[in-house]
Amino acid sequence: MLPIENLSGGVVPGKHLLKLLSLAAARAGADVVEGNPVDEFLSRHRVRFTGGIDAATASAARDELEVDAVLVTSVLLYHAGAPPKIAVTMRLVATGERPEILWMDGAVLSGNDEPGLLDLGIISKIERLERNALARLTGSLAGFLSGQGSPVTTCPAERRFEPRVSFRSRRFAPGAASVAVLPFVNQTERRGAGEALAVEFVRHLSSLGTVTVAEPGVVRDALIRYRIVLEGSLSLLAVRTATEVLGTDLVLTGVVREYDDVGPVPKADFTVTLIDTRTEEVVWEATSDHRGDDDVVLFDRGRVNTATALACRMVRSVVDGIAAATKPGPRDRSPALERRTVERPPHEQRAVGAVRREPHEG
Repeated sequence: MLPIENLSGGVVPGKHLLKLLSLAAARAGADVVEGNPVDEFLSRHRVRFTGGIDAATASAARDELEVDAVLVTSVLLYHAGAPPKIAVTMRLVATGERPEILWMDGAVLSGNDEPGLLDLGIISKIERLERNALARLTGSLAGFLSGQGSPVTTCPAERRFEPRVSFRSRRFAPGAASVAVLPFVNQTERRGAGEALAVEFVRHLSSLGTVTVAEPGVVRDALIRYRIVLEGSLSLLAVRTATEVLGTDLVLTGVVREYDDVGPVPKADFTVTLIDTRTEEVVWEATSDHRGDDDVVLFDRGRVNTATALACRMVRSVVDGIAAATKPGPRDRSPALERRTVERPPHEQRAVGAVRREPHEG
């Protein structure tokens, strides 16, 4: 069990949450290695990043810690004020020479999610949300380990959070594929927003039976070794690195422009781009911009209370679109079904940098 990664943009009581997590995992029946043995292992191998695991570290963990898998935990949101809010994502990654995501789940809770009659259902203490979130995740993990649970769970699908704009290339062929998810370029004031959104795409893409998602720790290691920095756009070097080093068929990345939990209504705005590494062309692109109160008309019923929960639903809608595009079917489908809106403002056309975009009509 690795130390907790903080993607909340604020202060997180990591050691406290790790203690609660280890107790909850033990109650769920998992044989956990944590504490000093893990700290000494990380120090011995000079590992500071705990939001994923690369191939060398995974292989060493198998040999030295004698574990079959590593549990990676990321806190995407932590707010102890009124109402308290917490968002946690966990994934189980196989050790050995080829780290593989075995299980992944997430929990997003806010104290005012279910206020009930006379607000009697409001939760005012963050400690209760912590226990509820970790109990939900470790229960899901226990179900997977027993062979009865799903390897990946996703956020609910809601049509109101579908992308505003989407594009699909006619060359986007159906079938099984592998994909590397790169960190999103963060244009917001919230630290960690790009990584938090990338984690959600890893989770939802992993739920597709036809897609194999590269472990984020392996992707990060490749970017560092080849000194690739994403500053406003995706370069051809990043695409070719994914092809030559990671061996993936597709690369997914994008730009997050808004990820707001501070205001009265949560908001999220991002563009996601999917690139075929063989042709170096954009085969899918979508822009999504929503608020937590979209289509809410009465008594805040259906309102989404955090940007994390909102972004999760938006990511689900984008990935559902990608899944629909990759399902086998007639190759001569109408262009109207393949493109919803193709006109792009100049600043969005530059978001992919030097990567080629297949010409299409507006």
